[in-house]
Amino acid sequence: MSDPVLDKVDEMAHLSPEQKAEFKANILASRERNAELKSTSTEDEAMRQQESYLKGVGFGRRYWYPVIARIPDDIRFAIQDYVHADSISKHIREGMGMMIGGEVGAGKTHALSYIALQCHDHWVQYVFAPDLFAALMGKTDEAREKVMRWERCDLLLLDDVDRLYGHDYPVMAFDSFVEHRHTDCRATVVTLNSAEMLQKDARLGAVKDRWADTMVQVETQAQSQRGK
Repeated sequence: MSDPVLDKVDEMAHLSPEQKAEFKANILASRERNAELKSTSTEDEAMRQQESYLKGVGFGRRYWYPVIARIPDDIRFAIQDYVHADSISKHIREGMGMMIGGEVGAGKTHALSYIALQCHDHWVQYVFAPDLFAALMGKTDEAREKVMRWERCDLLLLDDVDRLYGHDYPVMAFDSFVEHRHTDCRATVVTLNSAEMLQKDARLGAVKDRWADTMVQVETQAQSQRGK
């Protein structure tokens, strides 16, 4: 196929064949550099958009770059099935979520970050469970605004929910929070380090019933990846 720019070089009668060849080589090299720069810029922009999105969802910097390999093998299929393009809208519309168990450092929060990226067409919010409990007890407008946002989002990613075991927290407010999300068919994905601790907490009877009805439960046997 004819290249107008290179053909134009051939028409430059004042150039020797060697000069024309060098001119063409420089043009082609410049095109390659521009293509690489454009590709890099696109990748950088995509990365900035990802960072901005996950920050807006509520994740800290450590989880702005989720890698699928960080998700334990024994729960990866269930998570990918949950966020699959053919199923995620139905799950969110029907208020169906997940409960992800596993030891500290196994990759559960990375799994939440990955889920958030796959659900960017929906209103997703991430919250560390103790921050939710603190907001439920808060009396300020900022605390109430946070609770309202977490209560009304399409998909709530609630991390380390068993942190409440053995501590004081607003039981009735949390029950009401979970009940409102359940009634409005709003999906929730929770992580916890120990399902046993959650079961031991008698204060969570109504919450556990709601979650049992609306959550697929998976648990990884993977060991901590921290420090690796």
